[in-house]
Amino acid sequence: MQRTIILLTQLAVLLFGFAELCFADAPTVQVTQVDPSAFPRVTVYVSVTDDAGQPIAALNQEDFDLQEDGQPVEILEFAGIGSDRPVDIVFVFDTTGSMDDEIEGVKNTSIAFANKLRESNRDFRLGLVAFGDEIRSIDNRDGSLTADAEEFKR
Repeated sequence: MQRTIILLTQLAVLLFGFAELCFADAPTVQVTQVDPSAFPRVTVYVSVTDDAGQPIAALNQEDFDLQEDGQPVEILEFAGIGSDRPVDIVFVFDTTGSMDDEIEGVKNTSIAFANKLRESNRDFRLGLVAFGDEIRSIDNRDGSLTADAEEFKR
């Protein structure tokens, strides 16, 4: 029986072939998150950047070799940049007096982000929680998120 647990300290995510062909220097591979919530299946998020720190988007599952204790671990699913993955995003706004000068900018940035999501044809849902010394609003009250950028902006 194959073990599927991946220990972060023993994790080796290596690029092969592709890196040698396309880059003067090997790209930087960083494990950004490990999600063991569906154990024994473990989700590992990685960031791969070039020597200028820019994300490398043209990677496929075949470009990765995942190992635990020096033994290969099967990659069951792979999603790279540009993959159609649904995303849920909840904005949390601090509306206390100390944020008075910042709130309008945060609102504008959030609206621009919602517009960009809509324009990119991503599968998304948005939510908003505003709080001060207590929670002031949760939109929508039923806890649902919206896939409508216009509804979110209102």
